[in-house]
Amino acid sequence: MGTLFLQGYAQKELTLKDAVLKQWTTLAPERTWGLQWVPGQDAFVYQDYDPETGIRLKKVMMKEGVETELFHITELNTALGTDMRFLPKPHWVSSDAFYIHHKNAFYRFDTKAKTGAKVTTYDKRAEHVESDPSHTRVAYTIGNNLHLKDDYGKVIEVTNHEEPGIVSGQAVHRHEFGITKGIFWSPTGNKLAFYQMDETMVPDYPLLDHSTVPVTLKNIRYPMAGQKSHEVKLGVYHLRSGKTVWLETGQPKEQYLTCISWSPDEKHVFIALLNRDQNHLLLNMYDAGTGKLVRTVFEEKDEKYVEPEHELLFLPGSNDEFLWWSERDGYMHLYRYHISGKMIGQVTSGKWEVETWLGFGPKGKFAYVQGTANDGLDRQIYKVNLTRGKSTLVTKESGIHNAIMSESGHFFIDRFKNLSTPSLQRVIDAKGNSVRTIRHAPDPLRDYKTGTAEIISIAGAGKDHLHCRMIKPSHFDSLKKYPVLVYVYGGPKFQVVTNNWLAGAPLWMFWMAEQGYIVFTLDNRGSDNRGIKFEQEIFGNMGDKEMADQLAGVEYLKSLPYVDGNKMAVYGWSYGGFMAASLMLRQAGTFQVGVAGGAVTDWKYYEIMYGERYMDHPDDNKAGYEKARLQNYVDQLEGNLLLIHGDQDEVVVPQHIHSFIQECVDKETEVDYFIYPGHSHNINGRNRYHMMKKVLTYIIDKLGTGN
Repeated sequence: MGTLFLQGYAQKELTLKDAVLKQWTTLAPERTWGLQWVPGQDAFVYQDYDPETGIRLKKVMMKEGVETELFHITELNTALGTDMRFLPKPHWVSSDAFYIHHKNAFYRFDTKAKTGAKVTTYDKRAEHVESDPSHTRVAYTIGNNLHLKDDYGKVIEVTNHEEPGIVSGQAVHRHEFGITKGIFWSPTGNKLAFYQMDETMVPDYPLLDHSTVPVTLKNIRYPMAGQKSHEVKLGVYHLRSGKTVWLETGQPKEQYLTCISWSPDEKHVFIALLNRDQNHLLLNMYDAGTGKLVRTVFEEKDEKYVEPEHELLFLPGSNDEFLWWSERDGYMHLYRYHISGKMIGQVTSGKWEVETWLGFGPKGKFAYVQGTANDGLDRQIYKVNLTRGKSTLVTKESGIHNAIMSESGHFFIDRFKNLSTPSLQRVIDAKGNSVRTIRHAPDPLRDYKTGTAEIISIAGAGKDHLHCRMIKPSHFDSLKKYPVLVYVYGGPKFQVVTNNWLAGAPLWMFWMAEQGYIVFTLDNRGSDNRGIKFEQEIFGNMGDKEMADQLAGVEYLKSLPYVDGNKMAVYGWSYGGFMAASLMLRQAGTFQVGVAGGAVTDWKYYEIMYGERYMDHPDDNKAGYEKARLQNYVDQLEGNLLLIHGDQDEVVVPQHIHSFIQECVDKETEVDYFIYPGHSHNINGRNRYHMMKKVLTYIIDKLGTGN
């Protein structure tokens, strides 16, 4: 593909502190907040914020083109007896009324009468709060137990277990498989499904809090690859009877319960059951009243893994037909099914992936989705014929489209960015025509001295071409030689290079380029949005093919006359930390400097769900685990390696870094090591500036600048 680029402006110097701390505030493209469609009308609302006078909610009628003010935040506070400075997201129930969630209460407000009231409150200790569709009932957890407040104001203990290893109403399976919550209201709120997880068989993993005197022990349950996993079941609480029915999900208990879905008539609950090997899925239909298995609707198998992540989408007005997400043909697409198990047809197809569901069109004959395009670099809106299985593009421009569909399906709020467009918010119709511009943001870096961001394609180590991003300094001179910083992630379910503003790069990369560096990133095999075959290339041998592709990137860089091949650094975090350390150790001498943050150093220390999906069970892949184990290569290190870790990391637990450092001591290998006390897997907030300064000054101290 051709080269895309963005030319910067040479005025003010961009500081590293501003690049890190202001990336999402004053240095982010301007945008209009609170954009929502109003039900029952082709009208949208937005929040008009003035620092002196506060927030006003305004409404735009599409047909008339008329804009009106619905209310000022002070009017809302007066009606509700609150003191809100910012407006929580409204949940519209009509064209004139909505519910909001503020602190430990739900409120209803009428925008015409400008009156409102508190609907319900709940315990201030509550966590994992989920209201029912009417927002008059609320379920929540206190500790590990599930509670419910019904529409009569009665508080009900749905569970009251005392064993600390039993957890109800919370997300399970360590948030894998698209699981983000543990409470699932039925469509009318008469029933409540919830996860219950038994972790008693999973060993405690100790994390230490050094901010207390004396140090405090915090134990987490962390099932490591090859070890015993937790066991999960699904309960259905019936508000009328006050009884809980447990769905009979059967044996073995070490299985994954995903894609929890209610039928529209509330008679059935659907669960995608996945075996521990993650290669055999059963979509099961259960009777919500008895917990009995009604039928297995269908099965899916794959030699490597199946990864169910989406709930069922029932067709409008139907209790019998639904859409199912699957990668069975090599790309994530939608399939239409009857609950009897009959597949009616494949709804979307082609070498692109459905990413986001937008909604059904008028009369339920069509649907709209967001999906990939341009070989994974773009995101476009597609119109899908549910009967014929034909998809057509709605949007036209190459780039990243992020849409909100109106209830009628006639309009979309399209939030668009690409390499040359910081942010364009507009309304488009169902044919992709622009009908109203909401905001077209100027370049937020127009007053700063920044360089260029380019997207290029190179040949990988396999048969695939690979997308890369290259950032050059504003003072770039093709006759000079520049050191290089390669930023790497490289793992599954993540894509770094996109046709987005700045090609998806954080601002610190532009600061680094201004120090006289070429900053380079490559999405290798195993990364997201190029199809399941591209992702599964790394199965069982994490690190191998990713490194081969990264080395193809290095060879490309060395072929450029302006690159100093003897001054190269690599930096990555999490999976990228694993990759950076792998390249420093297993490809010794390629890079002179490496920084590995939050790095996996031995996959047997990683959690079961993610680790066994991509590396299989340790007993079935001993050679793969041993080959990927970084401790085996510490005596091969050439150059300078800095390791960074948070001492409260609950994702890549500290055992990774401790065992690696011990191996370095045993082998008399010198490395640099920095720990962030009290931090979990990601170093965020103001401490992120400290971390990025440490990373980049370490590289500059070792390699110098290219200025």
